[in-house]
Amino acid sequence: MKKYRDETGGWVVVIDDFAFLRERKGCSWLRRHYLSVRHRKWLRKASRIVASDSRVAEDAVKYYFVPKSKIEIRPSRPAHF
Repeated sequence: MKKYRDETGGWVVVIDDFAFLRERKGCSWLRRHYLSVRHRKWLRKASRIVASDSRVAEDAVKYYFVPKSKIEIRPSRPAHF
């Protein structure tokens, strides 16, 4: 998660993934709780949210109740197959 202020002074939060919510073996419950609280705080504070793909945007709406109007989907890098 990256955060910065835009030209209007509002917070913009850039999210690449919510892996800590999906993969239980990657981190302890304390680390998951810390990350969840941190994400909730910044997503609530943000005036605009940039998600790396539609799945990340859906997770933000599902787990953190972010309004869809605040989310913008912008791929972080092109996929190479």
